[in-house]
Amino acid sequence: MKNYIVSDKLQAQLDAYQNSPLTVGETVEIEKSNVGFGGSSQSPNEIVSYNIVAIDGDNITISVKQYGRMETKVVNRSVILKKTDYRIGINPLKNEMPRVSFYSIDIWQLLGRTGYDDDGSLRTDGRSNRLVEGIQVNELSWNPFIFDKTGEKIYYQRGFEWTLEQNQLLIESIYNEITIGTFIVRRRSYNEVVALIKQGHTDVAFHDIVDGKQRLNALISFVANEYPDFEGNYFGDFSEYGKRQFMGYSRLNYGLLEDNTPDKSVHKIFLNHNFAGAPMSMDHINFVKSINI
Repeated sequence: MKNYIVSDKLQAQLDAYQNSPLTVGETVEIEKSNVGFGGSSQSPNEIVSYNIVAIDGDNITISVKQYGRMETKVVNRSVILKKTDYRIGINPLKNEMPRVSFYSIDIWQLLGRTGYDDDGSLRTDGRSNRLVEGIQVNELSWNPFIFDKTGEKIYYQRGFEWTLEQNQLLIESIYNEITIGTFIVRRRSYNEVVALIKQGHTDVAFHDIVDGKQRLNALISFVANEYPDFEGNYFGDFSEYGKRQFMGYSRLNYGLLEDNTPDKSVHKIFLNHNFAGAPMSMDHINFVKSINI
């Protein structure tokens, strides 16, 4: 704490904590010179943790394991410091976000991980478009779903809403070496996919696009030669070197929600992540917030 600014308000809370009644079984800290044993060094100024085993007014009996046996001593309350509790004070930050594994990759790897080849076509190798329980399962779902508390299946993504200009702005960002943000996908294990298919959910995929749908679609459509950049150049017009340089662009992050990620975590990530490009409408945000996970 000594490295941070401590306000008068926080200091009063810390002092109140230090002066609060001690309890049997509590772990406290005492300078070794006031006890004479314990710790791992020869320094008398070492701060050592001891357990309280008895309390008689200001006379506190403490114990610590020393050379394989428990040693006890009675000390005065005045030499005791309560073990630091870093939770004292205000903490407006929430620690509820699910874990996302982030990777630094390039456009070529991004397309590959979401089931697309470097010409914007669906890949036919690996797990892409694989038959599972007699159902054709894609590598990526553009319209993923979660289940609310009642078990109702809800599709939480919006449709493809970017205009040509917005797509071209993304391509222009790449030309100018500007970061194009984070793409987050949810991975489903083979067993998850099988279980969902058996429940009748045949539109399941091995990956769900959670964040970056518009940007990913813009990239795939561009390399598929579906629209030109602001100068009228299509990807097919690029030199071999230019294509390689574009596909190797790495100013982006790839976030992965691992297998068996709960729907509640997917819901939270979708709502809390910063979205690039055209902001979602409040109607769509309110719709997603209304999902009772």
